Amino acid sequence: QTGVYSWGAGRMGQLGHGDKGDRALPHLIQALCTQTVIQVAAGWAHTLFLAGIVANQSNRSSPSFSSFD
Repeated sequence: QTGVYSWGAGRMGQLGHGDKGDRALPHLIQALCTQTVIQVAAGWAHTLFLAGIVANQSNRSSPSFSSFD
């Protein structure tokens, strides 16, 4: 399935799944399924997603931010 996946240690909630569980295998981030993710930045205790939401019929996007930490 197309989307954004994360895995690894999630004890600080940085994987973006709404919990603090670890993931041994890639797991789809449900909160981003309706977003067009443009860029991802990740570190030891954070993940940041830059997403564009289609604002009108001309397909122009305006940026929004999702941060899991």
